[in-house]
Amino acid sequence: MSNNQNHNLSEKIEKNIKWEEIQIELKEKFGREIYESWLKKIEFVDEFQNYILISVSTRFIRDWITSRYLDQILSIVKNYRTEISRIELTVNEVSKTS
Repeated sequence: MSNNQNHNLSEKIEKNIKWEEIQIELKEKFGREIYESWLKKIEFVDEFQNYILISVSTRFIRDWITSRYLDQILSIVKNYRTEISRIELTVNEVSKTS
């Protein structure tokens, strides 16, 4: 039974997009400076049937990424999941203060 649970868990993990690999591609495509300034701040939230949900910490960063990089990010994501047709970019409302 334990082996079956592990198999189901690994199946579920494999179904999720590999955001770490996408981040590596983003860094290669856009360069270190743009990646460190803007794209590194993106957090993967969830994957749905035909879109992914990602978040950033501020509206300014969201708007900047949306206007300059989102189409290219979608193109990279489609290399991993062809069924993804859009990306929703939200603002993470959780405060980062200690």
